[in-house]
Amino acid sequence: MSETAAIPPDAAIERALEVSHELSETGELILFDQEKSEVVMFNAMGACIWELIDGRRTARELVDFIVEARGAEKERPVIERDVFAFLRELVGRRSIRLRV
Repeated sequence: MSETAAIPPDAAIERALEVSHELSETGELILFDQEKSEVVMFNAMGACIWELIDGRRTARELVDFIVEARGAEKERPVIERDVFAFLRELVGRRSIRLRV
């Protein structure tokens, strides 16, 4: 899936089993892909999104949760853009799977 590929808003998001993770002391997300022997770091927003991925929540629900938790309805378009961009990157890395 390319970086510009669409993420269906109602797709459930689940973590790939080949990817383990750790949160750094500074709140960054560190992903370890055993299959590719690759380590990737993401900022605190990425860590927040990763922690919300449970196999049941949809992409839309991830956005809703973050907007509500931050009381940031006015920032919804920016949050939505960032969440979907992060999810596209994770799909491209095969770190998550989408169930439609």
